Amino acid sequence: MKSIWNDIQFAYAKGNSAIRKLVIINIAVFVVFSILSKLPLPQVQSFLEQFYLPSLISKFWIQPWSLLSHIFIHSGFFHILSNMLWLFFIGRLFEDLLGNKHVFRVFILGGAIGGLLFLIVFNTVPGFVNQLPRPMVGASGGVTAVIIATAVFMPNHELRPFGLFSIQLKWIALAKVLFDLIALGNGQNDGGKLAHLGGAALGYLYIKWLRSDIRLPEFKLFKNTTKPGRKYKVYVNPEKPKQRVNKEVPSQELVDQILDKISKSGYESLSKSEKEILFKASNRE
Repeated sequence: MKSIWNDIQFAYAKGNSAIRKLVIINIAVFVVFSILSKLPLPQVQSFLEQFYLPSLISKFWIQPWSLLSHIFIHSGFFHILSNMLWLFFIGRLFEDLLGNKHVFRVFILGGAIGGLLFLIVFNTVPGFVNQLPRPMVGASGGVTAVIIATAVFMPNHELRPFGLFSIQLKWIALAKVLFDLIALGNGQNDGGKLAHLGGAALGYLYIKWLRSDIRLPEFKLFKNTTKPGRKYKVYVNPEKPKQRVNKEVPSQELVDQILDKISKSGYESLSKSEKEILFKASNRE
């Protein structure tokens, strides 16, 4: 438990951490919505519902922003606790390897794609169309996207939950996807399972795109700066003008050594200084 608490303290000491910002935003929104939902005012409840993702496509056209806003809303304490724990313990690996920019992209796009899949299935597929209209909320789609993306990027990396046992990321990812596929259609949180599957697909395709294994139309916002032929790479923005090299920025050779250590011994084997070096490298742009 002490090592887990130390990891949390270290992560939250990183002022520019994308994971830290996402967790804080989700918790803040949860607190605000929890307080407002207790007010016995119909107008307040109607206002809050504008941010939930409706299952009816006709209602969605009236509040299209809900495709994004629903990602940051949770239905209860254990709902947000589960999502934030997954996001923290898996997301920090993804952040240290690829940087803040890709964390935000995968999380937001994963949540949006999960929401789109929910809308499409609940309005077109028999068996789902006849279910009672119910809105969807939660970061599960975005969190699943981060988990799957991390597992695709480093499938053999081992996690050691509470130091009790070791399990590779690929098996965690596979178990999550299989569970949702098997349980889909049983009427128990089908919307959430669809969000997970949509997020999983986005996470998988995003890493394949980064590695140039698949090709998609290039947009300035999502320009792929991967150079082929490397096992790992810290991605940088080629459009920014070259600046004088900061002596504090770690060399690519040192970063590669640390990444090789992760692939062999796992992220937990890194010292605090090595984690700091990796964090600095992931944010150099």
